[in-house]
Amino acid sequence: AEPPGAAGKSGSQAATLSCREASISGTPVELPSPARRAACTRRFGPKAIDWFIGLEQDNSKPYFEANRQIFEEQIREPMEALLMEASTRFGGNVKLFRPYRDIPFSKDKSPYKTATYGVVHEGSADYGLFAGISSAGLHAGAGFYQISTDELDRFRAAIAGDATGNAFEIIVRKAEENGLTVDGDALKTAPRGYSQDHPRIRFLRLK
Repeated sequence: AEPPGAAGKSGSQAATLSCREASISGTPVELPSPARRAACTRRFGPKAIDWFIGLEQDNSKPYFEANRQIFEEQIREPMEALLMEASTRFGGNVKLFRPYRDIPFSKDKSPYKTATYGVVHEGSADYGLFAGISSAGLHAGAGFYQISTDELDRFRAAIAGDATGNAFEIIVRKAEENGLTVDGDALKTAPRGYSQDHPRIRFLRLK
């Protein structure tokens, strides 16, 4: 089967129509924003978004194999090139994750991941740059994947401090004003030793 909306249509029009058709058919689809769609069209192929929508509707080996060329040429290769560009500019090693789900260790037993993503990081470090593409569009970010206890303690101490905490808040505000999202896994309440009413409790809860 082809990705929905792909036959007889091209460019962003094909992606727009297929998203609408998938929503009407009852399949939940998070539509990509115009900015994310434009980024996908420039960097990735015109059928990339449709490919992911089709995979969400038919996560099977027959679908993947029938549309492997789209995946390889319009998704995997452009993603690898994007990560290599980031590595050249900022340094670090590139890791592009395989499309196959690790079924024995996953609650989701469908064979393929519904996003293609990779990271640029230094050695075995748990921090770096991230980029991914899915039916929702193109995503990019930076930060820690897992942070050690002593690193988390130092981070919270810096957030709680007046000088460093205020400086951090200014950086976050500027980032969010430019359309970026600053978040992560967080506690439901204040961490031990900090007040629930702390002015930067939003960041102190991060873990």
